[in-house]
Amino acid sequence: MAEPVVQSVEQIISDLNPAYQGSIDVIGQRRAQIPTMFEAQRQALGAEKVQGFNQINNQMTGRGISFGGITADEQANYLSTKYLPGLTSLATQENEQNLALDDALAKINQDRRLRAMDTRQSQQKSLEAYLSEQRQMEWERQKFSAQQALERSKLAADNARQAAATPVTYTWAKNGAGGYNTTGGVDLATAVKSQGGGISNLVSLLSAGSASDRKAAQYYMDNVGKNPVAAYNYLVKNTGAFYKGGGF
Repeated sequence: MAEPVVQSVEQIISDLNPAYQGSIDVIGQRRAQIPTMFEAQRQALGAEKVQGFNQINNQMTGRGISFGGITADEQANYLSTKYLPGLTSLATQENEQNLALDDALAKINQDRRLRAMDTRQSQQKSLEAYLSEQRQMEWERQKFSAQQALERSKLAADNARQAAATPVTYTWAKNGAGGYNTTGGVDLATAVKSQGGGISNLVSLLSAGSASDRKAAQYYMDNVGKNPVAAYNYLVKNTGAFYKGGGF
């Protein structure tokens, strides 16, 4: 799952514009019609003024009064009672209609911005939930990794204990010189001892070894009953069976 994107309010408003553009266009069209509509009404009001002036003039002429036009008082009276109030009323209506359209447009803009803010808040919550999930997954991975490391450490410790508890055994084989080669690089005495053998087993092997080994083995057998320490020391000094410190 990709990380959720959190847009700015202005970006979201831009995405929402197509849904609101129809209503905005209608308001624009109605606003464009207002000047023409009220100009027509003002012209009609002006025509009524001319007609009213003519009617007054005709009435005065019919009464035998002729001044070549409307008296200033009659004109002022007509203007103040009909024409000017009519113009004022038209101006007020035109202003009210423009204000109503302004209000409608403001409500559209407010609704659009509120929707954008709600959308952004929803996006933010999605991002926070995603990051929380990622942190939880990372914690689980670290926990699993730590458990695996602990299990490997325990296994290594168990193997080490088992290796320490299991005695190491070595083998030997006769070489071309009449002596013996051992595994692990140990001396023959250590190899014999690793397999549970004793001094008598070693002496038996020496008895079948090189000339010097056979001589030392024979000396041991001849003297072990009389002086076992001396017989043993003779073996140590006169054979290679103990050259690495092995012994019994």
